[in-house]
Amino acid sequence: EAGGLGVYIDKLIDYFAHTRSAVELGVYISRRTFASYRERPGADLLRPVAVSPTNPIRRLLAEPFVWRRLMKRDAIDLFHSPMSYVPLGVSIPAVVTIHDMRAFHYPESYSLARRAFLRSMIARSARRAVKIFASSAFTKSEITSALDVDPAKIAVIHLGLDREAFERRSSPEEWNRVKERLALPDEYILSIGHLEPRKNYVRLIEAYRLLRERRGAPHALVIVGRENWDFKEIYETVARLRLGDSVLFTKFVGRDAIAALYRHASLFVTASLYEGFGFTPLESMAAGTPAVVSNRTSLPEVVGDAALLFDPLEVEDIADKMHAALADEALRRNLVERGYRNIRRFDWSRCCGTVAEQYVEAIKSLG
Repeated sequence: EAGGLGVYIDKLIDYFAHTRSAVELGVYISRRTFASYRERPGADLLRPVAVSPTNPIRRLLAEPFVWRRLMKRDAIDLFHSPMSYVPLGVSIPAVVTIHDMRAFHYPESYSLARRAFLRSMIARSARRAVKIFASSAFTKSEITSALDVDPAKIAVIHLGLDREAFERRSSPEEWNRVKERLALPDEYILSIGHLEPRKNYVRLIEAYRLLRERRGAPHALVIVGRENWDFKEIYETVARLRLGDSVLFTKFVGRDAIAALYRHASLFVTASLYEGFGFTPLESMAAGTPAVVSNRTSLPEVVGDAALLFDPLEVEDIADKMHAALADEALRRNLVERGYRNIRRFDWSRCCGTVAEQYVEAIKSLG
């Protein structure tokens, strides 16, 4: 798996590979993905399954039969689905991690077919699950408002952060290589996230134009993220505002380059309209870079008092907060110090340990 879900699964595997627990864990994984895990700690926990990780139609058609056979073959007390819904064919008691409720509260994030599928499967899974894990209190509130679920059944378990990866300082030689490869300027504002409407890049770019015109900011705006969907308006906005020389799109960059990009940025900004958790401002804090952040959904919960918040629908407010974080050196130092304190709340060992405790509680509740 890629992205945040893949990291979550990796951390659970790593935790159970190195930590004694009251439960014995087995991890179902596609045969194709299993090859990349063979030499890693925790490989003995993995159980290869014949499902396609890349063909969703084939996977949906095959999964019910595959899971029925596996549930019959393996003596399992509890099934945990980390992907927001329990697959069809799993009839034993289950817990589910619901990462966000975009399909219900931000439906334009998905195609009509995908939205209908997720709504049906998440609702079904939430009703039948023994326990639900939500990655934020915000997501818990959305689950209870959208579905008829007892709040007591939902445990908020914050995700962790690989602090060391973003705290690491690249050597001057490493940074020069990254800078040259991506054609980066000396001073820039950084934003990270796939190019799609939810990330609100159009308003961010408009706010950036105000920052340059009214405040004379010399910084470029560097946007890191793959072209996901409905992204043409982003490029059209850059052209309309004649910012082609100062807005840089890097698309995908590797993990080491991301850490260096955070550390050398003058400022990190996310104007996202919807996040179930929101890793990027925390990564910025670990790198020691001040963050200005949308005040929507889970982001205020995640950043605490360690970022400047703005209304992502108000271009002037975005521009004003960016200017404040660039111009006020005392404020910048304060945000960096608060950021270092804030990220201590997000620890993978604590997250995975809490999941393990919840497994035990759920199994006990089954009698």
